Amino acid sequence: GALADKIKHETPIWRQLVEASGAKLD
Repeated sequence: GALADKIKHETPIWRQLVEASGAKLD
């Protein structure tokens, strides 16, 4: 969603954690 997209763009660390866990929000 838009919120998840906003989070990914504003908090790279969160995105790294999400991708590391294998649960991408894309």
